[in-house]
Amino acid sequence: MRFTCETKALAKAVSAAAKAVDPRGHIPALQNLYLEATDCDQVRIVGTDLETTITIIITAKVEENGNTTVPAKAFAAYLKSTAGNIHVVSDENAVRVQNGSSVSAFKAGLPNEFPVRAHMDGAAVLDVDGKDFAQAVKAVSFAASQEELRGAVLMGVLLSVEGSKAQFIATDGHRLAEIDFPAVVIRREACSFIIPGSALETAVQIISSKERIWLWADKTYIQFQAGGVTLHVRLVDGQYPNYKAVIPAKFDAKYAVDRTALLASVERIGKQTEGKNKSVALDFTDRKIRVGLENGNSYDEIETDGKGAGRRLLFNAELLAGILKHLVSAQVRFDTVAIDKAVQITPCSEGNVYGAADEGQRYVIMPQRQGKSD
Repeated sequence: MRFTCETKALAKAVSAAAKAVDPRGHIPALQNLYLEATDCDQVRIVGTDLETTITIIITAKVEENGNTTVPAKAFAAYLKSTAGNIHVVSDENAVRVQNGSSVSAFKAGLPNEFPVRAHMDGAAVLDVDGKDFAQAVKAVSFAASQEELRGAVLMGVLLSVEGSKAQFIATDGHRLAEIDFPAVVIRREACSFIIPGSALETAVQIISSKERIWLWADKTYIQFQAGGVTLHVRLVDGQYPNYKAVIPAKFDAKYAVDRTALLASVERIGKQTEGKNKSVALDFTDRKIRVGLENGNSYDEIETDGKGAGRRLLFNAELLAGILKHLVSAQVRFDTVAIDKAVQITPCSEGNVYGAADEGQRYVIMPQRQGKSD
């Protein structure tokens, strides 16, 4: 194998493909990246841990076709410190890289030992703008569980496609995030897939927001394809929880409040909390919301517009702040029904305090039990 290319392009591709390499893996071949030069003047770089496979294709001047594997960590580190064009040559024993008068060599692995994934047989699901995709992932992925003990299902994000509607849903059992995003839905029948949350975040990192992304899926895998980037991921096997069952059908109180002011208060009061529950109390009235410690020693008061019975609710400060950070509207609306029932938080367009909640994005959070000791 012999080719010449821009170091910057190869470094970016290697860095992206290396995200699929598990540094703790026990299979030596999977600590390598697969490199293949073709007569189309392209180089394919592949990294995998068998669950996730990332393939990047770049343009190069190929002088001799061939393939090899190279240690992912060492090769990526080398390219980060190199500039200009590089010339890559491989044989059975080594991959040699020349950059100007500098030559470096890396141990070559056997390419036939590397599990290069074949073309996916699944059907196309949808086509989405890269920027819309990234915004949707950001809006929900934070709500997926980060605790392995809670299981892979809650660490995943549910992609739901029905009719012309595409949604991402995530929950850690304490809060829920749900967002609709614009997409060209290709698959006619309703379908849903549980995608590892970490895989969606990787997709955002390695795919340009300027690209359109095609999603393909079968019963076991989902594939994201955009330009010269392909991310192939094993789906989470399991049943997603019936999250709709915990959302009240009706709410008897609705309050609109400035999002920035509320977030600042929740974070300020949250820093003063003690104990594992990190509780902040929100006292709702039709004119103001008081945000304070449960014991009332510290509090802020924020003007609000709303109606319904006055109500005190306790929330984990970090969970509530996380939701407020991922809403981008100037005002947010709290819909409540009881101190022990889920609370719905949505963007609030101007004047829509009492009507149906704005559609497209919503969060649900369970209040904490009142009077419970830390």
